[in-house]
Amino acid sequence: MIRIAGLALQSKPGDKDGNWRKARRLVRRAAARGAQLVCAPEGFLEGYVVQQPGLTRAAYRAAGESVRRSRYLREMRDLCAELGIYLAAGFAERAGPRMHNSAALIGPDGAVVGVFRKVHLMGAEPLNTPGDEFPVFDTALGRVGIMICFDRQLPEAARLLALRGARLILNPSAGMYGERNDVMMRTRAYENGLWIIFSHPRDCLIISPAGDIIARADGPDRVVVADVDLDAAGGGGPGRHRRPEDYRDLCNPRLRFPSKD
Repeated sequence: MIRIAGLALQSKPGDKDGNWRKARRLVRRAAARGAQLVCAPEGFLEGYVVQQPGLTRAAYRAAGESVRRSRYLREMRDLCAELGIYLAAGFAERAGPRMHNSAALIGPDGAVVGVFRKVHLMGAEPLNTPGDEFPVFDTALGRVGIMICFDRQLPEAARLLALRGARLILNPSAGMYGERNDVMMRTRAYENGLWIIFSHPRDCLIISPAGDIIARADGPDRVVVADVDLDAAGGGGPGRHRRPEDYRDLCNPRLRFPSKD
């Protein structure tokens, strides 16, 4: 049994100092309640500015952070080492000439376990370059996968993480939340037989492999904590009965959904 936490963290666009101060307080609050892993929302550091009207490429690059050189990520690493926790932190990543919508998973030793780059941008983030993989990270708590916001709306994302052995999926988000999202996230957890933390500026859900919401924030600037048994995850849920030999066309790039016209 482990204790995990999600943050419903409302950040201010462009105020990285203020956003990190608030996040740090909430992370400390989660750790004080015994959380061993904490998930923060999508792009919380810069306030998810990528969709701001009139945002220029130069201004967005200025809002981004390099994983290796960022003062903020260094302070996050120091905080994780101090508290002995894992933290999934969403931020605009500057990687050479490219920008990514990313989440870094930082470990209790202060090292970056890995970085996930959002794959499905749905055309709404023209200044970002999409990621192209769904890694699963080995941690002392269990195997953890990450998907960011719209990634959750494509069932293949969670399914691939499950097939690669994830027992827990962290889902930092800044977009849709509410009843429709609740149904979707419960379905993703149930159909793959794993735990999910959905962390959003105005809501946070912790969902069991049975598809039950066992804890939620239902409001901004709150910490949601739950005890979970990752050994109860795995096995694929209903997904273990899939028949991939009959789904070959799912990987056929020439097939398209019918046009609305």
